[in-house]
Amino acid sequence: TVPLTNRSPAVDSSRTGKSTLRAASLRTIRTIGTFASKAKSSFNEHAGKLGKHAQEGLSDIAGISRVRRLA
Repeated sequence: TVPLTNRSPAVDSSRTGKSTLRAASLRTIRTIGTFASKAKSSFNEHAGKLGKHAQEGLSDIAGISRVRRLA
């Protein structure tokens, strides 16, 4: 169990603690945001390449299904 004497300063400095916590959260959000944007750009490149392959594959599948429907 944690003694109450160790807990009370955190309660007393709840205001400053909140502001520092907010600053820290904003900082982490910002870093996550920059990381996410970098990851997104690289992901979009990969997705673009994959998308082309997928579209080609889907068109092939669609062509096969069309042929089956006609037959």
